[in-house]
Amino acid sequence: MTPRYTGTRPSPDPDEGGRGGSRLATQEGARITASFSSAPPEARHLDLAVLENLLVIIELADVDLETGHPNRKSFAGHWPPVPVLRDPARFDDFTFDPATGPAAATSI
Repeated sequence: MTPRYTGTRPSPDPDEGGRGGSRLATQEGARITASFSSAPPEARHLDLAVLENLLVIIELADVDLETGHPNRKSFAGHWPPVPVLRDPARFDDFTFDPATGPAAATSI
């Protein structure tokens, strides 16, 4: 049968080195098949101002961070910050309300 839909989508941020993408093909009465590729991973320094804003937004403090790990952001399609927390229990208890917490008044 002829596929009803076939499409490809390049990875985000091609100017930032994104080279991954995805492909999806379906056929009438057949299984959906999909294939994905990823941009090569990369890590960069996270600016102190961005880290400070992030900690306010997610209601954490410097003391919550593991001192043995640098403040970084990591690329695999986009650039999220990657804070490393000192205590796994702090991560397990992590909650915030974006509608009413500090995130409502702050952006990174």
